[in-house]
Amino acid sequence: MKRPTPRKLFLGCLRKKTIDMRKWYKFIPDETAFKRGYIEKDESYLDHAQAMGGYAADEAYRSKADFFKKYFFNFQSSCLEYYDIFLKKYLKKTEGILSVGSGRAVNELRLIEEGYRITCSDLAIVDSYKQARSLFGDFKYLKYNVLEGPAPEKYDAVMALSLIYLFNNWELERFFENISASLKSRGHLILDSAGSPDNSLSYFVHDIILKYEAKLKCVIKQISERKRYKIVTKKFGYRRKDEEIIDAASKANFELTGCERYAYLTDFKRSCILRGMIQYCPFCKNVLGYFGKRIPYIRMFNFRKRG
Repeated sequence: MKRPTPRKLFLGCLRKKTIDMRKWYKFIPDETAFKRGYIEKDESYLDHAQAMGGYAADEAYRSKADFFKKYFFNFQSSCLEYYDIFLKKYLKKTEGILSVGSGRAVNELRLIEEGYRITCSDLAIVDSYKQARSLFGDFKYLKYNVLEGPAPEKYDAVMALSLIYLFNNWELERFFENISASLKSRGHLILDSAGSPDNSLSYFVHDIILKYEAKLKCVIKQISERKRYKIVTKKFGYRRKDEEIIDAASKANFELTGCERYAYLTDFKRSCILRGMIQYCPFCKNVLGYFGKRIPYIRMFNFRKRG
């Protein structure tokens, strides 16, 4: 059976034909790819930690200023600063807060410094925990898998950043169920979508522009380095519409009480070509910023537990 061309897939998308745009792929030029053309998404803590560059302590742990300079202010197009704005809007210092999937716990440590009572957690306690405690003082860090059951105790609030893109539909529903069971009555959950929404524009950027740009990089590398390169396709996670996230939360007895969107240019900046246009052409930056409102990289939600 002949496979449809990318152009036909994209046009079909615009005509609202049925197409699977939920799976989020990344395309990586690799000289060792001839034996492995496809990589599954991170399934374990070690896989994800490695993909994130590891969680070991480094020179940034010399001081709080160095730590926040490297991991808060200069990290992924200021996304942690956007998280911070929303978190401070909805969290209270009097609340007992659980962070799920904390990783290096950068946003959490930023809030702990300002007097918030946060317990961090992840599938394993990160390698840098000891150094973080010596730098920031004693704070709790639990080994906890949110897909296996509720937390050991109930909290006033739960936060989950850059996490739910890893979950399939069943895991997402399980996530909301266990978070609901981990919250006190009328407790609330703050999370982000961890990626742009599932629509035709995000498909065009991620699955066409970035894919063929990666192929172009392969050709350039082969010519300049005289090595064989091939694209490795990595299943990165899932993209969802706002409505799908809200519906999954509603099934677990949550109601939406706050939502904000940020970072309209982030997905465009993944492309070397579009990043150059944004950097050197103010008109292109304004145009892409306008269209970028359809694909905000950060969508923050505050859900209140009913009853």
